Amino acid sequence: MKRSRSNAGAQDEWPGRDGQQIMTCRLSVPLPKTGNVPLQYVSGKHPELQFRLLSFLITEDHRIIEDVDVVGQGWNWKELLGDLSDYPGVISVQKLHESNGGVLFRLVTKASEPFQAGLRSVEDLGIGIRLPFTISNGELQFLLVADNRKLQRLFRKARRIVPGTQVRAIYPSADPGPDRLLTPRQAQVFRVAMSAGYWDIPRRANLGEIAQRFRVSKSTISETLAHIENKLLHELAEGQAEAL
Repeated sequence: MKRSRSNAGAQDEWPGRDGQQIMTCRLSVPLPKTGNVPLQYVSGKHPELQFRLLSFLITEDHRIIEDVDVVGQGWNWKELLGDLSDYPGVISVQKLHESNGGVLFRLVTKASEPFQAGLRSVEDLGIGIRLPFTISNGELQFLLVADNRKLQRLFRKARRIVPGTQVRAIYPSADPGPDRLLTPRQAQVFRVAMSAGYWDIPRRANLGEIAQRFRVSKSTISETLAHIENKLLHELAEGQAEAL
């Protein structure tokens, strides 16, 4: 099916008359120039780089653990991580992997209330957020999947809170994706497990390491992963059956 895209900008008009139609929306948000937003600072200081937020986890003690991939040419990753380490609110920075032209690192910061409030607003509306997020020159872009009505409500609220928020593209969603099948907690575990390499061959992370990230027992995380796999496999099987 060919997707009809619309660059909605800051308009209230959205494509499609059916408020229940599932849409994919690419939203851009200028990150605030305040404390506890280190990626705004470093992406503005290094506009030639692209940062990709692969996974994030908010802990019970109000910290954010983020796995971030940086790509670009002619830059020094040690200088970049030094800039992050010196930024207010940053607890730790750890390089995880280095490749030609890029580096993957883990950033632990104090959680800001606006960030947590934004996530609560998205979850309360039942909207699925698709990772990775991309950050370039202080602007955050990410995909949302939900029906038209929910996306409009979220966009209007976001624009009031963060002036300059824009819809870069919006189009009918052909694939509901895992975030539409899973609970918010399951979706969070799914993103972390995927980023950590739990389902890679060979496996790069085990149950104990995933459980440690969420500060729960191995049996609890094992049960959660089993529910995730059950939902996704059943969805895959149903899709293959319809195609026959």
